[in-house]
Amino acid sequence: MRCLFLVKRFWPACGGVEKYITELARAVVARGHRVTVVAGAHSPDLPAREDLAGVAIHRFPALRSPWRCLRELSRLRSLFREADVIHVSDVEMLEYFGRMLGWRVAPRRLFLTIHGMSCIHPVPRAECARARRACRVVDGVIADGEFISRWLGITPDAVVLQGLRPEPAGIPQCAEPDEPSAVHVGRLEPDTGVSLYLDALHLLAAQDRLVLPLHVYGDGTQRAALQRQAEAQKLRVTFHGPAPDAQERIAEHTLAFVNGRMAIHEALARRRAVIAAYTNPIRADYVRAESFSPCIATGGSGEEIAAHVRRLIADAAARRDLVERGWRYVRELSWTRTADAYLNFWSTRAPARTRPTAWFARLRLAWKLWHEAGARSAPEPAESVHQRAPQLAPVVDG
Repeated sequence: MRCLFLVKRFWPACGGVEKYITELARAVVARGHRVTVVAGAHSPDLPAREDLAGVAIHRFPALRSPWRCLRELSRLRSLFREADVIHVSDVEMLEYFGRMLGWRVAPRRLFLTIHGMSCIHPVPRAECARARRACRVVDGVIADGEFISRWLGITPDAVVLQGLRPEPAGIPQCAEPDEPSAVHVGRLEPDTGVSLYLDALHLLAAQDRLVLPLHVYGDGTQRAALQRQAEAQKLRVTFHGPAPDAQERIAEHTLAFVNGRMAIHEALARRRAVIAAYTNPIRADYVRAESFSPCIATGGSGEEIAAHVRRLIADAAARRDLVERGWRYVRELSWTRTADAYLNFWSTRAPARTRPTAWFARLRLAWKLWHEAGARSAPEPAESVHQRAPQLAPVVDG
């Protein structure tokens, strides 16, 4: 089978979706299939063509104008036409495919994985409408989590568990450090709740005289504000920036302050207790209503997180119980199983009756998507920027 993945960014970029598609592509190749990844070049010095463990990578200049991207993607349209399966990651990239190539290429099979959502609460009606439309124009939809369907109002055809690499049985297990400490791996954005971890550390220092060191691996728009908060509250927080091997650092600490699905799995595989922060009801569902939820502690405020830290630091038996529960869960995860689930889905899913196959219908959809992308990228009046719910930005339009 010739499989093509279309993603916003790909290896060597660091991020949940990037790692997901990298590992899935490798596992599909290991099953004897041909895999091509078409991705935006997130850095100008990346080559246009590359190979990664049997995965053919083709990059288009995502940092340039949409017309430059259109020209470069047009040169790759034969890859899309020849693929037995085209699998697109997230709604924005499906729309990008629709307006760039969809009107010129009628793929044999077109699928979508929804890896997440904006986590804006309340959910913008436009986001729900775009997700529903996306489901109508593909042959099948996989969701990376149960919470997605509840909040977007869609019904995915399958929910597939992520794999883990290296698999838990192959990860060397390290003893906990003598001095308790914590680590955060992930984006530094308002919706990820990193400030709640700092609030908890401040409460622990003030109320319990417990000074817990925290090491932060990641970057984002909140980094400067978080550094100022840590300095003002005299917390022992070290910001390391993004690191490709950040997951390896988890084992160097006692507690993992993480709330991304992949980071949670990686912490559980290294036998570390996880405390996941949430900032709104969507994020609460993300960490409290998924298959891994019984294996972690969660909190929506600095007080709740501080209470979990107190309990887990003071009660070694409770910490071991949580850790062992997590280990039993993640040892069943495998990218081979994930790849098998995708391959079975691609080969057995019946073609969608709603997918536009006529050239005129695809052209009309592309025209609509171009206009929508232009409206989302138009500058707002200064007085309205903070009055409206933020909208999703057009993907890769540079």
